[in-house]
Amino acid sequence: MGEPTLGLAAALVADSPELATAAVALIEGRGGISQGVLIGACALNLAGVVGVGCLLYPTRAKRGWASYGVPAFLGLGSCLAGGTAPGFSLAALGLGAVVLQARGSIQKAAVRRPVRPPFAVLGALLVLVAASWALVGLVAAAGRHLGLAGSVAGVALLAPITAAPNIYAGLLLVRSGRWQAATAECFASNAINLLLGLFPVAAASGAPVGAQPLVALAIATALALVVTGWGRGGAWPLVGACVATLAVAAAR
Repeated sequence: MGEPTLGLAAALVADSPELATAAVALIEGRGGISQGVLIGACALNLAGVVGVGCLLYPTRAKRGWASYGVPAFLGLGSCLAGGTAPGFSLAALGLGAVVLQARGSIQKAAVRRPVRPPFAVLGALLVLVAASWALVGLVAAAGRHLGLAGSVAGVALLAPITAAPNIYAGLLLVRSGRWQAATAECFASNAINLLLGLFPVAAASGAPVGAQPLVALAIATALALVVTGWGRGGAWPLVGACVATLAVAAAR
């Protein structure tokens, strides 16, 4: 399996907890938690996969642009300008570039080994939905007990839990020397969180996404792009920018 395919596959699988909990929170009328978990997960993905990956495994974080990750990340940056329709379209095109890069490998794998959807997939989805419902309820209860606003509970309590699969998958890829697959996983994951999560949630809840967390996330995005191209040097500023993004998102 090629690195674009591996990164995209990891993002699609590891993103399911974030999207599921955001959807459940939205259905329950907890828009603040829903937006908080998605923005927080994006910031944690950048810090955990790109920043911490460089710091823990500097010899495996190869310098050089991840050609299939850059289009998605640049499109995502355009989307972060405010969630406008043109920016949304650019982000969709960027994510589409990742899919097209991976399509060849996916088609070859399908020819060699046809995949039939097992019943286990349906069972896993049911478990995911049930776990997400329980998790959102626990986080909401904890937030009320601690006197936290919905956005704070989403960022501080729920995002670290849902982002853990993405970060773990990304760090495993970095440790195995597949830096480009790890960065593709991180970039595609954030694009999915925004395209399929944050902006649809904002539209459905009638609560627009604030400009401050998007600007902070755009700065972290730019720093992550620098780290992707030049290696370890910008890892600490990237982690700091991601922490600032979490603080701004929680304070909105």
